[in-house]
Amino acid sequence: MIDTKTINLAFKAGRNLFYQNFYMKTGINLLKPTNFYSIINEFCNARCKICDMWTRNKIIDLPAEIWIKHLESIHDWLGRYYISFSGGEPLIKKDFFNILEFCNQKGISCGVVTNSIKIDKQMAEELIKLRVFNISISVDGAKAETHDYLRGVPGLFDHVIEVVSYLKDAKEKNKVPLRIIFKTVVNSRNLEEIPDIIRLVEKLGITGVMFQPVFKWTEATKNELWVKDIETLDKVIREVIKLYKNGSPILVSQDTIQLWRNHFLEEKLEPKRICNIGLNNYLMQWDGKVFLCTFFPSIGNLSETKAKDIWYSEKAENIRKATINCRKTCLNTCTSKKSINDRLKQFFQLLKS
Repeated sequence: MIDTKTINLAFKAGRNLFYQNFYMKTGINLLKPTNFYSIINEFCNARCKICDMWTRNKIIDLPAEIWIKHLESIHDWLGRYYISFSGGEPLIKKDFFNILEFCNQKGISCGVVTNSIKIDKQMAEELIKLRVFNISISVDGAKAETHDYLRGVPGLFDHVIEVVSYLKDAKEKNKVPLRIIFKTVVNSRNLEEIPDIIRLVEKLGITGVMFQPVFKWTEATKNELWVKDIETLDKVIREVIKLYKNGSPILVSQDTIQLWRNHFLEEKLEPKRICNIGLNNYLMQWDGKVFLCTFFPSIGNLSETKAKDIWYSEKAENIRKATINCRKTCLNTCTSKKSINDRLKQFFQLLKS
């Protein structure tokens, strides 16, 4: 079966590379966002060391109707697109499946980033029937002890392994393509397990693994989880790159892996490196705010303005220019730079799934 969704997404990404080069040379904005992200809530049922969302008492939860209206404005503008939903934990938002149903009806490809706590056999079936493009499961250790400690939920690692089997069974039963991805936050506690996480992905026969180095979001990330042993970090980087070159299903670029060192040393990017997040990204937040990058101010609000008007607004253009000059070593999986070879490898890995 030809995977038209993956091919369509690859075509739009390639087209935007041309628009990016044109914009950088002329300043004329023909750009259209290709990377859509929704941090759909700030509530979570895990107790992660790397994040403090579960400690917050705010109750801001935009109803599905508002989200759907804005997602439709993107569809009216661009046609079919891909969006990744995360949180918090998106699967605990009461009307989240209404949003997935809308996306399925419109042919919008959806990714869901989840800790998997809520997924049982029935929910796995529901996600498959809604033709979710990918399920990205947070996995922060190759061993239960490590993962459960970092996620703050005893027994969660074993549950993740069960969930993978639920999703694979539902995928096979319904003959529907699904990409199952592990998403790992690299930190001092799991650093030496990173190669084994890659081997676990291969053993389970799932699509691949994405890595993101920890950011200084909490006291634990600033102290306990920040990688200070650079010698061990360098050793792990060499081993991961070797696995990457040997064809292991690693869904971040070699360049990004090498920059883990710069990230933990808190070094700035070289001037020749251009951040292209403002040329690609459209990130929506639980309170309605829209960003090109969360290190910069909001460019609008999804409950007030259509997507096209936000993207081409004067405020967005000013922030877009500022992001180009940013020198942060930013290695979020949504912003990490990929070469043509990296993009081709990821494309064929997704196509194979």
